[in-house]
Amino acid sequence: MRTQLAISYLIILPLIAIASASCNLDRSSLDRQGGVQLTMQLKPTKQHPQISEADREVVQRVIEGRVNGLGVRNAYIKSLDNNRILVQLPGVKDARQAQRILGGTAQLEFREQKAGTEGQLGAELAVLTAAKEQQAILKKSQAPDKSAILENQAAIEQQYTEIGKLFGKAALSGGNLRNAAPQPLSSEGWEIAIEFDDVGSEAFTKLTKKLAGTGRAIGVFIDNDPISTPTVSAEFATTGITGGKAVITGNFTAETANDLAIQLRSGSLPVPVEVIENRTIKPK
Repeated sequence: MRTQLAISYLIILPLIAIASASCNLDRSSLDRQGGVQLTMQLKPTKQHPQISEADREVVQRVIEGRVNGLGVRNAYIKSLDNNRILVQLPGVKDARQAQRILGGTAQLEFREQKAGTEGQLGAELAVLTAAKEQQAILKKSQAPDKSAILENQAAIEQQYTEIGKLFGKAALSGGNLRNAAPQPLSSEGWEIAIEFDDVGSEAFTKLTKKLAGTGRAIGVFIDNDPISTPTVSAEFATTGITGGKAVITGNFTAETANDLAIQLRSGSLPVPVEVIENRTIKPK
């Protein structure tokens, strides 16, 4: 059966192995073709105050998966000292896209709306939508007001917190995704077909059965942002949605679909990563 959620996006690009050549050879490739070079800094958090060797290995592996998704030939990825990672992407022309894809944590969560909050959710989502629209207007200004942007971003983060209070944890996460693939809509835009593994399929069935017909939503959160809050119709109250598959719909474009899909398919970063240098290299 199909259900409509509403995350964001995806187009699958061919997977190409990352080259294992030396740094000098890869830099020659970058010089010859031009491209993008990123230096990324792993950031500790209150919940994760120490960056371990295992953390660095996981971050590098996730970034490698995202680079594969970009379809970059002869990419070079190397761990540096002070919890930094160097990424060289020959042939890549859009530095902002590379930073957006490689630097996002992309922590996907499914949450269960708490009873008694049905009326409040719509109002809180409306406030969040308005704040995001204002953020877009501020950033598009010819002379962006940095203080206003930061103030607005703080309001958005606070709204994430307020909406998060309306949901509890569910036994389902992005780690249970087996696959995600784009499907063009008959009208305009895209939807994403997702498939869970066996554990996720069972959890999804139980969750949809529990919430079917109640008016309470399944919260789909990415990095605490409530991307989608679908409800489940009463017809699934007896069986839940079985088969481990669902359809995610939303206002998706090819670019945003591709960006987030690469992140989700390659897994979440265990700690935040900040791009401290983003250089566009012109071919020589």
